[in-house]
Amino acid sequence: MEVGGNCIDKYSFTVYGRPAPQGSKTYMGRGKMVESCKRVKPWRKDIKITAKGLRPTLWHAKIGVQLEVEFLFKRPKHHFRTNGELKPKAPFHCTTRVGDIDKLSRAVADALTGVIYEDDSQIISLKTTKRYARRNERESANITLLAYRSS
Repeated sequence: MEVGGNCIDKYSFTVYGRPAPQGSKTYMGRGKMVESCKRVKPWRKDIKITAKGLRPTLWHAKIGVQLEVEFLFKRPKHHFRTNGELKPKAPFHCTTRVGDIDKLSRAVADALTGVIYEDDSQIISLKTTKRYARRNERESANITLLAYRSS
């Protein structure tokens, strides 16, 4: 992917747990809005803690950031035969209601604000996928960040 500018830094990390979407809010009255998904606040906290703990010492992302996220979800039981074998027609990608990809991405982008970049408006490229976890994988988000400077 051509982003324009020179990549000066890159790192990747995994945040374990069920990814949570951010975006829809419920009006509680008297001007108070709360996230519809109760899991989003702890999910963002897990992302922030993991990113901060694994951030390279000289990480610098003040110009632009390319964000890549692969969301992994647990397969539903109906994807398996009674003997535990995966059905041949079981899909690889999640197309059921595990979360809209844009709302899942929004939770990650917001969680990284103040840790990886000053503001999520610095994201110049976003690549996201969601799929079901393989047998040897857990629900998680695999996050890769590339920092860019002007050419």
